[in-house]
Amino acid sequence: MCMCLWQRHFLFRINTYCSLLVLFLSSVFLTTPLKADIPLHFSDGLSDYFEKTIEDDLAVFVNDPNFAGAVVGIIDGDNEGIVCLGYADMMKKTPVTEDTLFEIGSLTKVFTGILLAHAIKEGRLSLEDSVADLLKGRGDFNNLRDVTLKDLVTHQSGLPKVMESPLAIIKTAYLFMMNKNPYEYYTTDKVLKYLSTVDLDGRHGSYKYSNLGIGLLGYILCQIYGKSYEELLKKYICYPFHMGASYIRVPETHKNNFAIGYLEVHKSLGSGDIDCKEAPYWNLSEIMVGSGGIRSCGADMMQFLRCYVQGCDPALNDTLEVLTSNNIGICWHVIKINHKPVYFHNGGTGGFRSCILFNQEEKVGVFILLNSLLEPDDISKKILKQLMDAEKPNSR
Repeated sequence: MCMCLWQRHFLFRINTYCSLLVLFLSSVFLTTPLKADIPLHFSDGLSDYFEKTIEDDLAVFVNDPNFAGAVVGIIDGDNEGIVCLGYADMMKKTPVTEDTLFEIGSLTKVFTGILLAHAIKEGRLSLEDSVADLLKGRGDFNNLRDVTLKDLVTHQSGLPKVMESPLAIIKTAYLFMMNKNPYEYYTTDKVLKYLSTVDLDGRHGSYKYSNLGIGLLGYILCQIYGKSYEELLKKYICYPFHMGASYIRVPETHKNNFAIGYLEVHKSLGSGDIDCKEAPYWNLSEIMVGSGGIRSCGADMMQFLRCYVQGCDPALNDTLEVLTSNNIGICWHVIKINHKPVYFHNGGTGGFRSCILFNQEEKVGVFILLNSLLEPDDISKKILKQLMDAEKPNSR
């Protein structure tokens, strides 16, 4: 889901190395113009200066042979805008728009963190609550008696990233190699059974990124509220933030907006022929959906980013409090750019990649959604640094 699953362990190592090579070559030869045949649209909120700067930065993506499509959101003080590039469907030549839906993978985790912040404000939960106590009546989780909700959101529970039992490894590897959703095996019953027997092996209290941990948090929230994850998402985030096109299950009426995720995109130079390998969508069970199950679009993610940059909601601000010595908040990782704190998360599913980062002091932020396996982290950090470095342009 993020940071990213089986791809990094199997045949996509080669693809990663190729992407790094493209990034290196792009930096060596300075900027390369965007290909003329790639759809490109800037919304009106971006200044001419940043249009040119961003276009140069994004040339690294667009000129990569595995690029399909992307939507990039930028906030710089009072200036903001969305850049849409490439195709949601390569074969049909359907261009990416602000309404194109992407799987956002582990960006879902920060949404789950917001839901926890609301539950804490309402007195339903506390960061110090024991996971074992919250799971009473659903099995014996004595092995998790010392694990708290704070441990889950800061990835210090000791839980592994994914299920590490031999059967789970074999099953998920098989699904992956058959180009199916590897999380198909992760039913709620199977995951709960695994969690009741997992040996933390002295890892509790040490950082270990865990999809299982945040998935479990999402499950606990649903049990506490007696509602589905999607219902909580709508009530506490989508409705108040005016995000009308973010889903767990995409409605039939919006499936035409759902981008195809690509494992590989092969473009024949000169001929214009395209040969693509599509990825399956990752539908996640109740116990994993909070870790990576949201589908969203550029317009909604801009709303989400704006609320964080402007600090307009107390629950959002609560998630930014650093809880550990290695700079982790409630599901946010804190990095430094220009010696200032930048809140960061990334995500990935079978054929999608994503990232979001921002700094409240400078009122700047960036998100990138991709329907291919190109990694957006370095480009997004570069764009954010340029925003923080530059003299602020006037609003249009």
